[in-house]
Amino acid sequence: MAGSIEAGQNGLKGSASADQTLDATGTSQDQPQQSGFVTVHVPNSWGHIYIDGSYKGRTGALRDPIRVTPGTHILTVKNDLALTHEERFTIAPGETRNIETPELQRRPATVSIDDAVDSSCTVRLDGASFGTVETAGRSLNIANPSQRHILILTCPEGTTQHQIGPLQPGEMVQIH
Repeated sequence: MAGSIEAGQNGLKGSASADQTLDATGTSQDQPQQSGFVTVHVPNSWGHIYIDGSYKGRTGALRDPIRVTPGTHILTVKNDLALTHEERFTIAPGETRNIETPELQRRPATVSIDDAVDSSCTVRLDGASFGTVETAGRSLNIANPSQRHILILTCPEGTTQHQIGPLQPGEMVQIH
């Protein structure tokens, strides 16, 4: 809605749209839209909070809700030991929203099998078959890196057993 200003005997009279006000001279001044607020909780973990790519702080360390403009935003939660979580949310003017993310998934460790290992070797990890080195793509993700694992390669020239772990989430180990 547009505002209007009229000059009269007793000074200026005017009207303004919902997002404008008139100053003492009758000039229209844009008003900032009323903000919304969001709090973020990450169950059983912590995370660095980003909204629309802008860093806002760490869960647990943030004492006050995060001020956001009304509209749709992208929330990103990052933790070096877990996979990144991302979700969209919409906030209305004056709204306060509490967002509880799903529990963050631990970042898997990776076992990379060297090119020197025959691609026809079969791969077993903790008793589960993963086919050949070739069909496994020369790499395996380990969902529980903090535990010990046994990798067995059965090749035409013999069988080798490798003890893997414990590893850090996101760590990579090479098998030769």
